[in-house]
Amino acid sequence: NVRSRIQAAIAETFGLDSQQMYLTKPTFFSRINSTSAKTTHDEYWHPHIDKETYGSFDYTSLLYLSDYGVDFGGGRFVFMDAGQNWTVEPRAGKHKPHTNMFTPMNHWVCMEA
Repeated sequence: NVRSRIQAAIAETFGLDSQQMYLTKPTFFSRINSTSAKTTHDEYWHPHIDKETYGSFDYTSLLYLSDYGVDFGGGRFVFMDAGQNWTVEPRAGKHKPHTNMFTPMNHWVCMEA
């Protein structure tokens, strides 16, 4: 299944034993699109640090299912650090795991249909 494949990819990326990784609460899969936010947690475009927002989040994993500029606009993921930003541009099948223990602030660029 998708969850176990992503868990294995995170373990491989960070040199962990996937059998020693456990999902914590909250655990969720999000579909980010251009619909209006219903709660504060749906407002993905605000700068944030996952570990501060959800204390149990040691790792975050992004899996893109469509292509930026082809299927939609916006949706780029931006890591913000003092003096420099890094942008991840969505591409179908691209998997971007990152640790939340040393990750700089990040946010999504608003989606456009």
